[in-house]
Amino acid sequence: MPILSGGSGLEGMVETAEYLYTDESGAPLYKVIRFEDPKGVKPKTFRQKRPVFKNGSAGWKWGADGVRRVPFHLPMLLQGVAGEQTILVVEGEKDVVNLEKLGFVATCNSGGAGNWDPEHAKHLCDANVIVLPDNDQPGRLHAESVARSIDGSAGRIRLLRLPGLPEKGDASDWLSLGGTKEKLIELARACTGWERQSEYDEALAKCEANSSEHKPERTAPTEEDKAKAGETIEAAITQGTATAIYDDSVITAIAILDEGERADIVQKICATIKSVTKRDIKKMVAEKRLELNPVTFTFVPPDGMVGLVLSPNIPVKESCGDALDALVEHNDPKRIFRRGGRMSRIRPTDQGTMKIEELEKEGIAYELGTLVDFCFINPNDGSERHVTTPKFIIDYLYAHPDLPFPVIDGITEIPVLRSDGTILDSPGYDEATKLYYHPPDDLELPPIPDVPTDEDRREAAELLREVFCDMPFLSEADRTHTIALLLSPILRQLTRTTPLALMNAHQPSNGKSLIGDAISLIITGRNANNATAPIESKEWESFLGALLFAGEPLVFFDNVKHTVSDAALEKVLTSKEVTNRVLGKSTALTVTNRITFAMTGNNIQVGREIARRSYMINLDAGISNPEDRPVSSYRHPELREWIRENRGRIVWALFVIIRAWFADGQPTYELPHMGSFERWTRLVGNILTHAGFGGFLANRNKLRADADQESAQWEAFLSRWRELYGDEARSIADIAPDLTSDAHLGGVIPEDLSRCIKGYETNNVRIGKVFKKREGCRFGPRQFRLCQGTIIRGQRMWTVLEEMDLSVASEQADQPDREARDILAAPPDGSEPRETPVFGVNSLDLALLPDEWEDA
Repeated sequence: MPILSGGSGLEGMVETAEYLYTDESGAPLYKVIRFEDPKGVKPKTFRQKRPVFKNGSAGWKWGADGVRRVPFHLPMLLQGVAGEQTILVVEGEKDVVNLEKLGFVATCNSGGAGNWDPEHAKHLCDANVIVLPDNDQPGRLHAESVARSIDGSAGRIRLLRLPGLPEKGDASDWLSLGGTKEKLIELARACTGWERQSEYDEALAKCEANSSEHKPERTAPTEEDKAKAGETIEAAITQGTATAIYDDSVITAIAILDEGERADIVQKICATIKSVTKRDIKKMVAEKRLELNPVTFTFVPPDGMVGLVLSPNIPVKESCGDALDALVEHNDPKRIFRRGGRMSRIRPTDQGTMKIEELEKEGIAYELGTLVDFCFINPNDGSERHVTTPKFIIDYLYAHPDLPFPVIDGITEIPVLRSDGTILDSPGYDEATKLYYHPPDDLELPPIPDVPTDEDRREAAELLREVFCDMPFLSEADRTHTIALLLSPILRQLTRTTPLALMNAHQPSNGKSLIGDAISLIITGRNANNATAPIESKEWESFLGALLFAGEPLVFFDNVKHTVSDAALEKVLTSKEVTNRVLGKSTALTVTNRITFAMTGNNIQVGREIARRSYMINLDAGISNPEDRPVSSYRHPELREWIRENRGRIVWALFVIIRAWFADGQPTYELPHMGSFERWTRLVGNILTHAGFGGFLANRNKLRADADQESAQWEAFLSRWRELYGDEARSIADIAPDLTSDAHLGGVIPEDLSRCIKGYETNNVRIGKVFKKREGCRFGPRQFRLCQGTIIRGQRMWTVLEEMDLSVASEQADQPDREARDILAAPPDGSEPRETPVFGVNSLDLALLPDEWEDA
């Protein structure tokens, strides 16, 4: 093998192995090259290559960006799963090859420890899996990550730590030390399984190690005591059974020895008698030592604090449990919660509001330090010493897998509707909604009637119109949608999902930001905390993760200038429970989504998937410089201040129109359908229509036409493709020159495809991924669609089909939109509702509502 030199970071390294990763059919995806230093100075390292195809010939290029990641030896893995064989998951390709030589089915991921892709789990569906970790901390954590990833898809999961491995040793090292196929099978059969408690157990093990600073040496036993204890222990070892070791006399003999002697004896016992575990002996010895040396103390904790004794005679787990119990028992009123499985708390901000934050270790130390007085008792002389919160207790609480704190989903500053129709209006934590209600001191909310009078209804509707009376809405639908955005956070408990509100104008200064501030002032008591919409997908995921964890009820993305089309946002808008990576964190958390999202922009553009998850609010002042409108033309020139003064009445008005709908038997009206948001459409739409607000979702087709320019771009691109190539199949390499030519395809490149082209250079791998995403989608009246063909000379072929006759397409294009015609023909209010069951004003049960309320 050649010795490499140059600036690659591999100077003097020798290529010692090459591992090929393929897809299900055996087609190459990428390969991993192993390099080692002949002198043994540098550690081994790995590099990756991807296949490239240029001018009809194939080759390899350094790097594997954009390639599909798969488990090693995927075809053999799938055959093994189908044949119900046990699958061994290891850390490196070398281990896979060596295990396969013995007849096992094995696999791993590329990149080593920490790079397992959760997508790999789908290849192990219902499989019997054994994970073999390397003998170091990264290896153990990697094995845990693999096990957690496949938990729920694999049929059975076992974690097998190979005995006798040196530090950093792996499966190949075990085999080189004499391990055999038969021995591995024997170990696998004896392996009991895997539970998702490892992080907890590891923290507990650290507790045992870190608590040594609190364990002064006991008074040494006499030589006669040691001799008798040694004889008792040796006799039990000679018998060679767990029953003999667990005898009370043997445990007592071990307990009277000093710490070093105990460790040696326990090691000897476990090495001799395989059925005995260190964990069991240590637990029994700790209990015996506590029995032999009971702790007495006289210290009294300061007023308002809980006293907690630390002593070598008290098991570490018991001390940790006592600290946790103290936090739980004194969590009244509720301030500590569980969010995404993590210990969290609410705390005030400088603006007087509340926020949710995850408790890191420093936060746990603060909470314990302000509540618990830790006192260490020396069992030898009974002396007492106050100590800071021990690190092992903090580690224990931080890693605890099942914290006994209430789950919190968000914070609200105004009342909200519970799922049973009652109103959350008592400050503090509400168990039914899992929300924390924190009303500001200046919120004066009039009594909300159970059955509003006609006067109440008229006053409520007029007040809600008054809030936005100065706004230049393009139509009645735009005003109605603004009230819908205002209602959504209040009804979020019932709607499950809530679409994105798009606030659009043709130019600045039409009042988009003012409306955002107005709605935010009503819902949160402060101006909109406007966020900048990310561009890259990874930014979206982490940013949304942070927003979701914080539990904000309302989020505005202000002044969006780029086309918004991202899978992470699409997922959040249509999901009640969301798993996302949090900004600044390496782990993903699953939380309940309670956010109502809105977005403002001038001629705002969104992708087709975002468009179908959105509703539009259009503004147009009708003049070239809207900012020059005279102040005298406004009824409320200081709208923000007016809202602050009338906030309680506005909230009252929202609940009045809600209660009026309930009181009248929850009538339903003819409303447009909105997939994935059926509950929101029927609940919000019926309440608004019943209150006299017309045009709900009447501009939805205009949103599709105006906001989804993406479809028009792809229609033009595929139409030009048909003109150039007809029915001929072409590879990406074939069309690459035309993609950079304005006279051919370059003049009609869609925006997402343009990111794959820089000047005259095309990124064919990324283009292939974009094509794959658009495969089968139909565009335009002529229904153009992109279809995958066969692979010729290693290159995927693509064809554009046209599935409608031009005359038919022209005829359809001339017809008015039926949905829009039906909406505009129906009266905005006053229409006859369909008959529906009548439910109590304060007892809405979605399970009892008509079938049409269920999600499609």
